[in-house]
Amino acid sequence: MTHRKGTAVDVKNVNNMTLEQRDCALCDLLNSELICALGCTEPIAVAYAAALARLVLGCEPESLEVGCSGNIIKNVKSVTVPNSGGMRGVEAAAVLGAVGGDASAALEALEGVGEADIARTRDLLAQEGYCEVTLIEGVPNLYIEIKAHALGHVAEVAISEHHTNVVRCTRDGVPANQLCPAAR
Repeated sequence: MTHRKGTAVDVKNVNNMTLEQRDCALCDLLNSELICALGCTEPIAVAYAAALARLVLGCEPESLEVGCSGNIIKNVKSVTVPNSGGMRGVEAAAVLGAVGGDASAALEALEGVGEADIARTRDLLAQEGYCEVTLIEGVPNLYIEIKAHALGHVAEVAISEHHTNVVRCTRDGVPANQLCPAAR
């Protein structure tokens, strides 16, 4: 059986394996499926997508559009965004990710956020219309779409089905997969 990361793991014949083979197969399976995350995965996935969008855009966004499945909106609205100084919600996760997130850190994107990033995030959240969140229907339960705008350009990143499964990464409609190594 092959898992998400392309690792071949055969756990069907566990009874025909030595203990060492079984342990190696199960460790391979766990290593292919488990990803370190900082806090609750839903707000971190939003922050990760926003950090990727900023990377692709090349500068801090002038505005953000965030579209999410109902499950993401529901799960993010009431949990504290990690390293945010107590902020909650999709808007906080997206803005903090765009301001201080590390796109290369995936679900640990907010680990290096500092006080200046938190202050900047609070300032941007106070600006009416800076970050607009909408419900997207007819998508998988785990779906996040970020559109980051600046200097007449737009970067788009979409994550679907798994917290780090980048399914779209573009700048001005042109694929930017070299900047989004996680994109397929």
